[in-house]
Amino acid sequence: MNRKVILISIDGMRPDGFLKCGNPFAQELLKLGSYALDAQTVFPSVTLPCHMSLFHSVDPSRHGTTTNTYAPQVRPVKGLFEVLHERKKWCAMYYSWHELRDVARPGSLIVSSFHRGKILGYDMVTRNIMEEVIRDLNNPDYPISFAF
Repeated sequence: MNRKVILISIDGMRPDGFLKCGNPFAQELLKLGSYALDAQTVFPSVTLPCHMSLFHSVDPSRHGTTTNTYAPQVRPVKGLFEVLHERKKWCAMYYSWHELRDVARPGSLIVSSFHRGKILGYDMVTRNIMEEVIRDLNNPDYPISFAF
């Protein structure tokens, strides 16, 4: 059995906002998934440093990215995508903010799909990403184990 893990990151949303959003899909995700409502990455909450810490399990002083501009690691630490790739797991990343491309090193992803939100509008981009994720996860030629 090829079990799949999907990580959904909603930039800028606190857990209490997710709980209070009123969307029935949010309640369904809570029933079907695993989650931590008290998880933290880094303070202050800046998108790229938070995601680098989330995917590399170290704080910005170790991975070197302290702003929304990527900084190459002086003493590289393997990230989640690299570790899974070494274990022959196929990973995919679907995103609408270009700077997130730097959380994965080249060669660690089977799919890297960027959708430009500012041009197309985030509602359309969200639908496009979800359609692509569903298509790829159901494609037997892509035995994806982890998607973000």
